[in-house]
Amino acid sequence: MIYIIKNGHEDHGDLDASLQFIEKLDIPKTSKILEIGCAMGKLCHELGQMGFSNVSGVDISETIIRHGQKKYPHLNLNVCDPMELNFLGESLDICLSFDVVEHIHDIENHFQEVIRILKPSGKYIFQTPNVLSNSIRETIQTRSFSRWKEWHPSLQSCFSLKKKLKQAGFNNIEFVKISPLTKHKLESIPFMFRYVFMIIPWTLLPLCLQTNFFVIAEKI
Repeated sequence: MIYIIKNGHEDHGDLDASLQFIEKLDIPKTSKILEIGCAMGKLCHELGQMGFSNVSGVDISETIIRHGQKKYPHLNLNVCDPMELNFLGESLDICLSFDVVEHIHDIENHFQEVIRILKPSGKYIFQTPNVLSNSIRETIQTRSFSRWKEWHPSLQSCFSLKKKLKQAGFNNIEFVKISPLTKHKLESIPFMFRYVFMIIPWTLLPLCLQTNFFVIAEKI
Protein backbone atom coordinates (compact mmCIF):
# COMPACT_ATOMS: atom_id res chain seq x y z
CA MET A 1 0.00 0.00 0.00
CA ILE A 2 1.33 3.45 -0.92
CA TYR A 3 0.61 6.14 1.62
CA ILE A 4 0.16 9.79 0.72
CA ILE A 5 1.85 12.38 2.91
CA LYS A 6 2.14 16.16 2.84
CA ASN A 7 2.32 18.02 -0.47
CA GLY A 8 1.28 14.93 -2.40
CA HIS A 9 4.53 13.02 -1.85
CA GLU A 10 4.52 9.26 -1.43
CA ASP A 11 5.90 6.86 1.14
CA HIS A 12 6.40 3.67 -0.85
CA GLY A 13 6.20 1.45 2.23
CA ASP A 14 6.59 -2.21 1.31
CA LEU A 15 6.35 -1.69 -2.43
CA ASP A 16 9.57 -3.64 -3.07
CA ALA A 17 8.30 -6.63 -1.08
CA SER A 18 4.92 -6.45 -2.85
CA LEU A 19 6.57 -6.51 -6.28
CA GLN A 20 8.89 -9.32 -5.21
CA PHE A 21 5.83 -11.34 -4.16
CA ILE A 22 3.98 -10.69 -7.42
CA GLU A 23 7.04 -11.57 -9.51
CA LYS A 24 7.13 -15.01 -7.87
CA LEU A 25 3.65 -15.78 -9.17
CA ASP A 26 2.73 -16.93 -12.65
CA ILE A 27 0.04 -14.34 -13.35
CA PRO A 28 -0.98 -14.02 -17.03
CA LYS A 29 -0.33 -10.49 -18.29
CA THR A 30 -3.89 -10.27 -19.67
CA SER A 31 -5.51 -10.94 -16.28
CA LYS A 32 -8.17 -8.49 -15.16
CA ILE A 33 -6.65 -7.17 -11.92
CA LEU A 34 -8.07 -4.94 -9.19
CA GLU A 35 -5.93 -3.48 -6.40
CA ILE A 36 -7.98 -2.77 -3.28
CA GLY A 37 -6.47 0.05 -1.22
CA CYS A 38 -4.39 1.32 -4.13
CA ALA A 39 -3.79 4.78 -2.59
CA MET A 40 -2.14 6.95 -5.27
CA GLY A 41 -1.72 4.00 -7.64
CA LYS A 42 2.04 3.43 -7.54
CA LEU A 43 1.71 -0.36 -7.54
CA CYS A 44 -0.85 -0.25 -10.37
CA HIS A 45 1.61 1.88 -12.33
CA GLU A 46 4.44 -0.58 -11.68
CA LEU A 47 2.25 -3.48 -12.81
CA GLY A 48 1.60 -1.65 -16.05
CA GLN A 49 5.33 -1.24 -16.49
CA MET A 50 5.67 -5.00 -16.02
CA GLY A 51 3.30 -5.63 -18.93
CA PHE A 52 -0.05 -6.17 -17.17
CA SER A 53 -2.61 -4.65 -19.53
CA ASN A 54 -5.83 -4.62 -17.49
CA VAL A 55 -5.20 -3.14 -14.05
CA SER A 56 -7.42 -0.84 -12.01
CA GLY A 57 -7.33 0.40 -8.44
CA VAL A 58 -9.75 1.54 -5.75
CA ASP A 59 -9.27 3.27 -2.42
CA ILE A 60 -11.63 4.56 0.24
CA SER A 61 -9.92 7.98 0.34
CA GLU A 62 -11.23 10.45 -2.21
CA THR A 63 -8.29 12.79 -1.51
CA ILE A 64 -5.69 10.11 -2.23
CA ILE A 65 -7.47 8.96 -5.39
CA ARG A 66 -7.62 12.55 -6.62
CA HIS A 67 -3.85 12.89 -6.16
CA GLY A 68 -3.33 9.56 -7.93
CA GLN A 69 -5.49 10.55 -10.89
CA LYS A 70 -3.35 13.66 -11.34
CA LYS A 71 -0.04 11.82 -11.00
CA TYR A 72 -1.03 8.74 -13.06
CA PRO A 73 -3.70 9.97 -15.51
CA HIS A 74 -3.30 6.78 -17.56
CA LEU A 75 -4.57 4.62 -14.67
CA ASN A 76 -8.16 3.64 -13.85
CA LEU A 77 -8.40 4.74 -10.20
CA ASN A 78 -11.69 5.16 -8.34
CA VAL A 79 -13.10 5.69 -4.85
CA CYS A 80 -14.62 2.55 -3.35
CA ASP A 81 -15.26 1.09 0.10
CA PRO A 82 -13.54 -2.33 0.54
CA MET A 83 -16.71 -3.49 2.28
CA GLU A 84 -18.87 -2.72 -0.76
CA LEU A 85 -16.86 -3.38 -3.90
CA ASN A 86 -18.73 -1.84 -6.81
CA PHE A 87 -18.02 -4.56 -9.36
CA LEU A 88 -20.12 -7.19 -11.09
CA GLY A 89 -20.04 -10.70 -9.68
CA GLU A 90 -17.40 -13.05 -11.13
CA SER A 91 -15.84 -10.26 -13.21
CA LEU A 92 -12.17 -10.26 -12.05
CA ASP A 93 -9.27 -12.68 -12.33
CA ILE A 94 -7.12 -11.23 -9.54
CA CYS A 95 -7.72 -9.01 -6.53
CA LEU A 96 -4.70 -7.51 -4.77
CA SER A 97 -4.27 -5.72 -1.47
CA PHE A 98 -1.21 -4.81 0.58
CA ASP A 99 -1.39 -3.54 4.16
CA VAL A 100 -5.17 -3.24 3.87
CA VAL A 101 -6.83 -6.24 5.56
CA GLU A 102 -5.62 -5.28 9.04
CA HIS A 103 -7.43 -1.90 8.77
CA ILE A 104 -10.85 -3.39 7.97
CA HIS A 105 -13.15 -3.94 10.95
CA ASP A 106 -15.31 -6.64 9.34
CA ILE A 107 -12.86 -8.70 7.32
CA GLU A 108 -15.34 -11.57 7.04
CA ASN A 109 -17.61 -9.33 4.96
CA HIS A 110 -14.62 -8.02 3.00
CA PHE A 111 -13.50 -11.54 2.09
CA GLN A 112 -17.04 -12.39 0.99
CA GLU A 113 -17.11 -9.29 -1.23
CA VAL A 114 -13.80 -10.28 -2.81
CA ILE A 115 -14.94 -13.82 -3.49
CA ARG A 116 -18.16 -12.46 -4.99
CA ILE A 117 -16.36 -10.42 -7.64
CA LEU A 118 -13.71 -13.04 -8.47
CA LYS A 119 -14.23 -15.44 -11.33
CA PRO A 120 -14.08 -19.18 -10.61
CA SER A 121 -10.40 -19.99 -10.02
CA GLY A 122 -9.79 -16.28 -9.39
CA LYS A 123 -7.26 -15.37 -6.69
CA TYR A 124 -7.02 -12.89 -3.85
CA ILE A 125 -3.33 -12.06 -3.49
CA PHE A 126 -2.53 -9.95 -0.46
CA GLN A 127 -0.18 -9.09 2.38
CA THR A 128 -1.06 -8.28 5.98
CA PRO A 129 1.09 -8.03 9.14
CA ASN A 130 1.35 -10.85 11.67
CA VAL A 131 -0.52 -10.00 14.87
CA LEU A 132 2.30 -11.50 16.96
CA SER A 133 5.10 -9.29 15.68
CA ASN A 134 3.04 -6.22 14.84
CA SER A 135 1.19 -5.95 18.14
CA ILE A 136 4.43 -6.21 20.12
CA ARG A 137 6.16 -3.56 18.01
CA GLU A 138 3.26 -1.14 18.13
CA THR A 139 2.67 -1.68 21.85
CA ILE A 140 6.27 -0.61 22.43
CA GLN A 141 6.03 2.33 20.02
CA THR A 142 2.75 3.68 21.43
CA ARG A 143 3.43 2.62 25.04
CA SER A 144 -0.10 1.28 25.10
CA PHE A 145 -1.62 -2.20 24.97
CA SER A 146 -4.71 -1.01 23.08
CA ARG A 147 -4.06 2.16 21.07
CA TRP A 148 -2.80 0.24 18.01
CA LYS A 149 -6.14 -1.57 17.79
CA GLU A 150 -7.77 1.67 16.64
CA TRP A 151 -5.99 1.56 13.26
CA HIS A 152 -5.22 -2.17 13.12
CA PRO A 153 -8.46 -3.77 14.37
CA SER A 154 -8.09 -6.94 12.30
CA LEU A 155 -4.53 -8.16 12.76
CA GLN A 156 -4.46 -11.95 12.43
CA SER A 157 -2.31 -14.96 13.12
CA CYS A 158 -1.68 -17.34 10.22
CA PHE A 159 -4.19 -19.75 11.77
CA SER A 160 -7.04 -17.26 12.25
CA LEU A 161 -6.42 -15.75 8.81
CA LYS A 162 -6.65 -19.13 7.09
CA LYS A 163 -9.80 -19.98 9.04
CA LYS A 164 -11.55 -16.74 8.04
CA LEU A 165 -10.60 -17.19 4.39
CA LYS A 166 -12.00 -20.72 4.35
CA GLN A 167 -15.20 -19.56 6.03
CA ALA A 168 -15.62 -16.95 3.28
CA GLY A 169 -15.36 -19.63 0.60
CA PHE A 170 -11.72 -19.70 -0.44
CA ASN A 171 -10.66 -23.32 -0.84
CA ASN A 172 -7.00 -23.22 -1.79
CA ILE A 173 -4.87 -21.03 0.51
CA GLU A 174 -1.10 -20.67 0.24
CA PHE A 175 1.38 -18.59 2.25
CA VAL A 176 4.60 -17.38 0.61
CA LYS A 177 7.58 -16.32 2.72
CA ILE A 178 9.08 -12.98 1.69
CA SER A 179 11.95 -11.36 3.59
CA PRO A 180 10.88 -8.08 5.24
CA LEU A 181 14.37 -6.62 4.78
CA THR A 182 13.80 -4.56 1.66
CA LYS A 183 16.02 -1.55 1.00
CA HIS A 184 13.28 0.72 2.35
CA LYS A 185 12.95 -1.26 5.59
CA LEU A 186 16.72 -1.42 6.14
CA GLU A 187 16.99 2.34 5.82
CA SER A 188 14.30 2.77 8.49
CA ILE A 189 16.20 0.61 11.03
CA PRO A 190 18.73 2.46 13.24
CA PHE A 191 22.22 1.76 11.89
CA MET A 192 23.41 0.07 15.10
CA PHE A 193 20.69 -2.60 14.78
CA ARG A 194 20.83 -3.26 11.02
CA TYR A 195 23.42 -6.04 11.20
CA VAL A 196 21.33 -7.94 13.76
CA PHE A 197 18.33 -7.87 11.45
CA MET A 198 20.45 -8.80 8.43
CA ILE A 199 21.74 -12.04 9.94
CA ILE A 200 18.27 -13.34 10.81
CA PRO A 201 17.21 -16.04 8.27
CA TRP A 202 13.74 -14.54 7.85
CA THR A 203 12.36 -16.92 5.23
CA LEU A 204 13.54 -19.96 7.21
CA LEU A 205 11.52 -18.98 10.27
CA PRO A 206 8.22 -20.84 10.84
CA LEU A 207 5.17 -19.27 9.22
CA CYS A 208 3.76 -18.25 12.58
CA LEU A 209 6.87 -16.10 13.19
CA GLN A 210 6.89 -14.25 9.87
CA THR A 211 6.53 -10.49 10.28
CA ASN A 212 4.04 -10.34 7.40
CA PHE A 213 1.82 -12.88 5.70
CA PHE A 214 1.91 -12.97 1.89
CA VAL A 215 -1.18 -14.93 0.90
CA ILE A 216 -2.67 -16.50 -2.22
CA ALA A 217 -6.32 -17.46 -1.68
CA GLU A 218 -8.04 -19.13 -4.61
CA LYS A 219 -11.75 -19.35 -5.31
CA ILE A 220 -12.54 -22.88 -6.45
